[in-house]
Amino acid sequence: MVLCAALCLSQSASAENYQIATITSNMSVYESNTLDKLKDNDFSTKFWSSKNQASGDYILVDLGDVRPLQEINLYFASGDQPTSAKIEISNNASQYEELVSFTQSEIGSSATKYLYSCSALNKEARYIRFSLMAASNSWFQMTEIQVPIPEEQAPSRTISVSVNDPSMGIAYIGTEGTVSQTAEGPIVIMAAANAGYAFTGWTLNGTVVSKNTELIDNTEGDKSYVANFFPAPYDDFCTPVATTGGNKRAQSKGEILNAEGVIDGSTLVFYPSGSAANQAWSNRSDMVNVESGATFDLKVTYGTVGWDDLSVYMMTSSTEYELIYGPYAGAWTSGGSTLTLFTNINAADDLATADANNGTITFPISIPQELNSGDAVVIRFIIHGSSLEGNPCASGIGELNYCDYVFYVGKGMSQIVANAEPSKGGSVAINDSEYGETSGVSVEEGGSVTLKANPENGYRFVGWFNEEDTKVSEDAEYTITSITESATYTAKFEFIPVPERTITIASSDATKGSVAIIDPETTGSSITSTGIVTVEATPVGQDNIFVNWTDANGDVVSTEATFSYDKAGDITLTANFKSYYVVTIDNSEQGGVIVVSDASGSINTGAKILEGTTLTVTVNLNYGRGLETLTLNGESILAEFEKADSYTFELAEATTLSATYGMAKCVLTYEYTGSGYVEVWSSDTYDGTDENLPVEPAGEKYNMYDNLMFGENIYIFVIGVGDGTMQSLYINGDDYTDFEDLATYGDIEFLVEGDVHIEANFSGGDITGVEEASANEGIKVYAVEGGINVVAENATADIYNLNGMYVRSAKVGGTEFVSLPTGFYAVVVNGETYKVVVK
Repeated sequence: MVLCAALCLSQSASAENYQIATITSNMSVYESNTLDKLKDNDFSTKFWSSKNQASGDYILVDLGDVRPLQEINLYFASGDQPTSAKIEISNNASQYEELVSFTQSEIGSSATKYLYSCSALNKEARYIRFSLMAASNSWFQMTEIQVPIPEEQAPSRTISVSVNDPSMGIAYIGTEGTVSQTAEGPIVIMAAANAGYAFTGWTLNGTVVSKNTELIDNTEGDKSYVANFFPAPYDDFCTPVATTGGNKRAQSKGEILNAEGVIDGSTLVFYPSGSAANQAWSNRSDMVNVESGATFDLKVTYGTVGWDDLSVYMMTSSTEYELIYGPYAGAWTSGGSTLTLFTNINAADDLATADANNGTITFPISIPQELNSGDAVVIRFIIHGSSLEGNPCASGIGELNYCDYVFYVGKGMSQIVANAEPSKGGSVAINDSEYGETSGVSVEEGGSVTLKANPENGYRFVGWFNEEDTKVSEDAEYTITSITESATYTAKFEFIPVPERTITIASSDATKGSVAIIDPETTGSSITSTGIVTVEATPVGQDNIFVNWTDANGDVVSTEATFSYDKAGDITLTANFKSYYVVTIDNSEQGGVIVVSDASGSINTGAKILEGTTLTVTVNLNYGRGLETLTLNGESILAEFEKADSYTFELAEATTLSATYGMAKCVLTYEYTGSGYVEVWSSDTYDGTDENLPVEPAGEKYNMYDNLMFGENIYIFVIGVGDGTMQSLYINGDDYTDFEDLATYGDIEFLVEGDVHIEANFSGGDITGVEEASANEGIKVYAVEGGINVVAENATADIYNLNGMYVRSAKVGGTEFVSLPTGFYAVVVNGETYKVVVK
């Protein structure tokens, strides 16, 4: 499996992910398994395509803006995985950089939720594209896409490791033998127990900080971690002998739920290894640390396929054990009911419950109260084909698999909590934790902690107080030793009075919210005081909310509706309110659908959206339809919309969007060389008989850049001048040179389904434009050396290039020469368009 380094994966396990703005795809959707399921942080939902996988199928993630990246995590379903695929990134959705390509064999197992993760360290992107590189006869499924936000890098510091007893295990950084490292950013420390011993956790200054053998430090400050080991009691337990062969039930997952007395940091989810043919698994290398008397539910997954019975034992030694659940009779799927085991469990007179739909069984477990620190307890699950006769260590049993969940009783743990009062008066920390409003640690029996208090400017530290509100120390750093029970301590701070000042309050909009000075209580909008003044903002009704308090410069002073102001100097505090406005999307007209989106995706009509939210309007047109009008609260936004096929605005009031539709408008362009030209008309003279062939033009003549109506027919006439004959004719790139209708009828009937571009080539020299002057008697437009001549009385000639760009205009009274560089031009005089080629 090609993944980031272990460091990268460990970071992302708890890292915050970017909010994905939108996800799009060219794959069709099966039922309700839509693309939004890929960003709901729910691995039980999924996107599911409704067609076989094809090379080029893609899923496109838009992060909403260019973001720094660390890694990209794709989670697939257990089936319908890609054969081969690639991941690309882009800032503009047009130019992509390939990060990696991979195959199905590199996707993880159920233990990782079928994860494929690739490094994107030091990369930036807005768009992430996942593409299939090979076809498959299966559909496609994916459960989640996550893009972790890179963590800030800790500054350079020195991290060292040691062990409580070198005979029991080792600790190292990066590679064995390295016990100290000075570096910035994440530093990974590892612990490994020797045979016969177990790892119990990392401690820092006597406080347990992790129960995992791998720990990543990415915080500032030098630290010395200690890896703690103790003799592994499980090694003295007997084990049964798993048999090889057979299609027995195998356990795939175990979860510890509803735990009381399970010590923080212990692993709570396990994925037992081993196959149905021969499973012999235990969590010896990652035992669960519990207190004596702990209670929890142990939920295991067996699935519905497989045979044989199930017994569950609790063992405290090789000779002290008890059958706590079962035996439950099971059956092979083809020989009896698939659900026999689950049915029998639910029918038994005990506390176990089974869910046949998910293949899970839940067992309530109680750890004996009389156990001492260092004792072990094993919950052993045995699948067996014949009777165990009450012996969990039996050998020679046909069809046997087992899984052992090992729990060890650690020292009693106490929770020490420190709080700051008032929270704005200062902050607290315990040992080397970061300062904050509160701090807490778990401490083993007999351990010690140091409480730290740090007053804010304008406050002074008064002392540490216990739960009985008795002062226990006046020292900002207070060390507690020989801890035997949980306790909470409060660091109290008091305000230092400031010179007398006046505080005035105001509301940004009295219709949206009111303000008051509540301490010292006053009915006015200002107060003069040397102490702390508490103000309160109250929104009016359910559709208004408080945003923040700002000063006269607009700077935010607080985001709390009720807050205490404790600074010196006169100030005016303004409470700012915003409203939720209803957005109505009128899609009653046929022809298309208006879509309104905010940063999180599309919204529904009637939704209440917060004032100031940026909304983007797009329109999904039906095939062959075009927008005729698009209005926002009755005002046209069509012109702005057409510039970018979207319209963006900030919501400032209740808003209604509506549209009307017509047929799509398509643009006509043409070009020709040699002695001939092309004319396009709305009709011809064909009456259904052959007597009047070839036909003549009829209806309206279309000029260069005219709009054609989608779905209507146009009639194309190809006209040679003098001895000129047509050599080639292309319409939208398709060859019509030998089109039969042109020879039979004299024109081509063409259905407009988009823009129309005609290219014609004639024999002979290029025409000058004089040949077309008969369209409007008295007007002539023709090319001469260095430009064109326009012959007309009291007219204006507007000149455009081949791309429809305006070039210039000329007033004409008689014959007017207009200087132009070489090229093809459309000249509009009195509404008529003339085509000329300047050489």
